Amino acid sequence: MTQEQVLAKPILIYWWNMGQKTLDIKGTLKEALFNKGIIYRPLPKTKKYAGKVGWVFTFGVSASTTTHEVVLQHLDVTYFERACLDMLTSYFKQLGDRTSMKFDNRGTTKINFYN
Repeated sequence: MTQEQVLAKPILIYWWNMGQKTLDIKGTLKEALFNKGIIYRPLPKTKKYAGKVGWVFTFGVSASTTTHEVVLQHLDVTYFERACLDMLTSYFKQLGDRTSMKFDNRGTTKINFYN
């Protein structure tokens, strides 16, 4: 599987607004990342990352911007998939709203559900 195939997988995201379940995104993983302003790029080719592969993810919630570096010893598309989902989860955790996310018709991930 390639990175583009991972980005083309379906995702369904709901969030709760004032106690009411609302459809947020129904589309592909690529569309969800774009919709939430999550930018990803390969690690820079610098001395710090010599011999390593991975991605740098950047996103902002409100006035803050968060940068996450995902550094791997080898490049495997399953790690890219997990990193993308982790960044979406981090985004919604920082936002603080209840969210449910179903990726590639797998089980539902619930975020910010405390009860």
